[in-house]
Amino acid sequence: MRQNPRVFLLVLGLAFALAACAVPTVPLTPSAAPPSTAATSSREDPSPSAAETASPSPTSSPTPVPSPSSIPTQAPWKGDGTVVAEIEKKLRNQTAVDAALLAEMGSGAYTADSPLVVLDPYDCAPLSALVLFRTDVPMSVSVHVPGRAAADDVDADLPQYVRDHWVPVYGLYPDAANAVTLTTCDVEGRRAEIRLTIRTQPLPPELSAATVAIDALPSAFLQPGFTFPFTLNDRKTAFDSKGAIRWYLKASYLQSGNYGINGRFLFVQGKYGVSEVVLQETDPLGRIHRVLWEPYGLHHDVVAYGTDSLLCTNNQGSDVGDYMIELDTKTGTIRARLDLDEVFQRNRTPLSIANSADWLHQNTIVLIPGSTDILVSARNQSLIARIAWPSGTVRWILSDPKGWNATFQKLLLAPTGDGFLYSYGQHDPLILPDQDGNPDTLDLLVFDNGLERFGAATDPRNYSRLVQYRIDEVRGTAEQVWQWGQDSGASLFSAMCGSVDVLPNGNLLADFHPTTSGILWSKVLEIAPDGSVVWSAEIRLDGGATESSSYRAVRQSLYAGAAADPAIGTPVVDLIPASVRTKHGVPP
Repeated sequence: MRQNPRVFLLVLGLAFALAACAVPTVPLTPSAAPPSTAATSSREDPSPSAAETASPSPTSSPTPVPSPSSIPTQAPWKGDGTVVAEIEKKLRNQTAVDAALLAEMGSGAYTADSPLVVLDPYDCAPLSALVLFRTDVPMSVSVHVPGRAAADDVDADLPQYVRDHWVPVYGLYPDAANAVTLTTCDVEGRRAEIRLTIRTQPLPPELSAATVAIDALPSAFLQPGFTFPFTLNDRKTAFDSKGAIRWYLKASYLQSGNYGINGRFLFVQGKYGVSEVVLQETDPLGRIHRVLWEPYGLHHDVVAYGTDSLLCTNNQGSDVGDYMIELDTKTGTIRARLDLDEVFQRNRTPLSIANSADWLHQNTIVLIPGSTDILVSARNQSLIARIAWPSGTVRWILSDPKGWNATFQKLLLAPTGDGFLYSYGQHDPLILPDQDGNPDTLDLLVFDNGLERFGAATDPRNYSRLVQYRIDEVRGTAEQVWQWGQDSGASLFSAMCGSVDVLPNGNLLADFHPTTSGILWSKVLEIAPDGSVVWSAEIRLDGGATESSSYRAVRQSLYAGAAADPAIGTPVVDLIPASVRTKHGVPP
């Protein structure tokens, strides 16, 4: 069935770019009239009975374009001096956008043959779009965005059978006319296609300056999904297997954050150091679902602890990364605090980069399955430790024994086996699934930076590696089981940052941060179980003239978790305290 609906643009006060079927999008100014260009929405079905079911209702006149006076408008969010005021302004904008979108759905003007397609509805995620339409009977929807290589296709299923469809489309290419196919399916299995073309704008200068150079084995089995650096020129981004950026958020965020909390992203805005920050639970469309505030900054890591709290690495006073809090995600209150100054030996300075304020530099929190204990990783002490939360009682410490006093010497794990080497300046320890069938052991995978492994940061022998340790918690021993990268030398030596993760296909994803001519850059590797590098991405800015640190990297789908449900119109859980709003002159 083919139908030629009239195409028009929607003004929501946030510079909406509305894409319509097979028509490039253009902005509509308040004085502009609706364009009269016709568009084509193709719905094709292989069976006559399904085609009959998918037949459109009689064509009706398009809903008039809402005027600026009929839709609440807000100026684009540019910030006004404090992160709290900025976020509150953004939430007001989002509420206005939601109200306008709900009104458009309620108008009944949009069907599967004539959907409304809004590019970047919240002025946050320029390579994402929202498609809305109503069907006569409940249907599920699947999304297909073709990649320039088969490995880079984006496919997602929205399996709920509903009549009102809010379909997020992620993974569009920048500066392109993206062909997108939505497939509807009713409860009897009858399918029909909606074919769209969504035109996007070029990347902004801060991202177009980035070069992502890819090297891959043509026959290698790569883990599907996009690679998400934790920062790329202060932006949250995702790029595909060929290095094309396929998603990003416009705002700047701290490197701290998490790409998988409550099924959504958790990003942080504010300043590094001891300062108030705002944590935002958001989706790839840029819609915010929860907002929290805390006054201790967020140094490196934040993880979900149980079902309704977060554990955060923080700062206090002049100290860097030696404080932790547990933040209640239902009330926004701080449940517990832990000063690691009272847990570990502050006067120990194993690395020359450590100083009185940055003596610990905790960079990772790891939950221990079946326990309320956690692992902490401290770069400037080159230690990984198991501690009780929230008391801080130390169970054991994995660290070079140099410099520890008698109190802590008895907590140090004893090395066992051949070829054992400690980690130095490490990041991102990960507990692996049980590998030896022994309930007394934990297997840890660690990104070992190797900082000052030989006594000096500039020693040419320095190298970074991935290493697996097996901790016997009953015997108090640590065995080195496996390592990779020890032969890479300076080519992968990472004095700072770094991560490693186990992918579902069994490969490892490692993010190294070498320095060339004094410029830090990022090299992400996908490593097969046999140790071969099957894919790598070199991330540089301005041809390598500007620092480009991604800090960490993960691989996942843009539709992971709750990303397929933008929950349009659902109130934001705003947990910024009233006293904080008052302090910043923000209305309650």
